[in-house]
Amino acid sequence: MTNDLKFIRYTVARLASFRNVWWSLSNEWNQVGCKWDSGTPPNKCFTTSCPTTDAVNVSAATPIWDSLFESAKREDPYGHMMSIHNNAFLYNLSRPWITHFSIQHTHNQPKELWKNYGKKPVLWDEVKYEGNSNSNWGSLSALQMVQRMWWGACGGAYGQHDEVLSTDSCCDDAAPLKVPRFARGVNVSWNGSGGCLCGEAAPRIAWFHRYISNQTINLTHHNGSTYESRSNVDFAAGVGHDDGQSRR
Repeated sequence: MTNDLKFIRYTVARLASFRNVWWSLSNEWNQVGCKWDSGTPPNKCFTTSCPTTDAVNVSAATPIWDSLFESAKREDPYGHMMSIHNNAFLYNLSRPWITHFSIQHTHNQPKELWKNYGKKPVLWDEVKYEGNSNSNWGSLSALQMVQRMWWGACGGAYGQHDEVLSTDSCCDDAAPLKVPRFARGVNVSWNGSGGCLCGEAAPRIAWFHRYISNQTINLTHHNGSTYESRSNVDFAAGVGHDDGQSRR
């Protein structure tokens, strides 16, 4: 773990001064066998419908991961957001260093997460990807991707977009995000290389962001009275101003 701690110290020292940074300690953390004391993570159920000893509730100690989180938190003087990308089963998201839930498509029920781990923002950061991959996780159409943004908003989560499009780069000389390290005509995907978003979902999601950020919603109180609420929600940051108060 020594090298991991050195890497965390280096990374945090280099990037923590940027405001548009959050820390994700791992991609699909349970697949990193070397971070388990036994060398092999427990074989757990894959969905939130599993028995409570499996996917939803914590059933395994994670001392190595805990130490890595504590190091990142200690090294970061600015307190950036921090979480870990989950897959087959969940890290203990009630830990104090976890600022938000980083959730795949398999754990998409915020109310269950809140019941088990406490009230924290839910970032549904892998809803599957817009793309033309042969794998089901990378083959959503643009409309299916946008639909998941609506699903997330209705369920109390913040949907995240990504692309897996095996295609010639759509970047041109006028594009704000280019891929200079790749020659034109080389297959480039945003998911692995960054550069330009070539799919059709991104502009639709941008419209959705504008829509959800400026809605006037008629609400009915439990006593039968009605009132109008201007939502004005910052959908990207998870901060609302409907009553003049900031909420997370």
